[in-house]
Amino acid sequence: MFKNVLKLSLANLLGFLTVAVCAVGLFFLILLPLFGTVMFSFVGIMGADPQAPSDAPLEMAGVLGPGFLLLFLVVFLAILLLATVMSAFLMAGNFGSSVSAVYDGAATVGSYFKSGGRHLWKMTLFTLLMALFYFVVMNLAAVLSVSLGEAVYFTFLALVLFLFVYLYCYAPLLIIRERMGIWKSIRNSMRIITKNFGKSSMTVLSVIGVGLVYLGVISALVFMAGISNPWESIILGSDPSFTEEFYSELENTAMMFALLNFLNQLILTPILMAVTHLIIVSRYKKHIEPVWFPKEPGSVPDDGSEPVFDLKKPE
Repeated sequence: MFKNVLKLSLANLLGFLTVAVCAVGLFFLILLPLFGTVMFSFVGIMGADPQAPSDAPLEMAGVLGPGFLLLFLVVFLAILLLATVMSAFLMAGNFGSSVSAVYDGAATVGSYFKSGGRHLWKMTLFTLLMALFYFVVMNLAAVLSVSLGEAVYFTFLALVLFLFVYLYCYAPLLIIRERMGIWKSIRNSMRIITKNFGKSSMTVLSVIGVGLVYLGVISALVFMAGISNPWESIILGSDPSFTEEFYSELENTAMMFALLNFLNQLILTPILMAVTHLIIVSRYKKHIEPVWFPKEPGSVPDDGSEPVFDLKKPE
């Protein structure tokens, strides 16, 4: 188990670095043409009278016209799609390598990238569907909160977040392990959650517990680092001046946060992802698969219960 955590943590780290490098490269590739267009237009407008810039934004809007707004919208949507694809790759890699570790006893970096590439588009579509569902539900909750109060909104928010965690524990696994389509994985995930709510809830609580431990470690590191808030004296009014000591404290705080963020991204987050997905896959193998997807059609699970439905995995 410990060896698998280390290997999956390394795979998570390499996957994150790969995605980060690709994201930065594509980000600048997409934004540079837009940024260049805005700067050249602005320089052309300001060059006429650099001492009178008050009407420059309005004049720039007139020069650029609706085409610029359309370009900006396209770039914005492209960035959102890029972020979705990157997160889908990480999700597919995490679940695929965890499945290899739990079922085959061999967690490798290669299985992470292989699964990330093989299931990329299905995971991307799944992520987009979940984002659309979240957008619709949150807007509906916002409308209801106007007449029913904020309590309805926060209740909706809590229920949706818990539903997302439940779906995250099963839908990607059904896509990868059982080779299901998007809609079928979501539909069967809901069936598993409702018919095995106790075991599903234990999985979710285990995931939340790991997350709380992670937050506790982060909080302990911040406390041990002795990071102070240099803005406290300004906010409380005890020392309203921006002294040299203030700027020195601000610089030290920024350096400590940068160091902690570096430690978090390179060590803590990869370990968190590895442990979380190993728990999800392990509990799925032990409690869900024998009941819902027995190894042989018509076989009886180890706990003596009857299979919920008989589904033979495709070869």
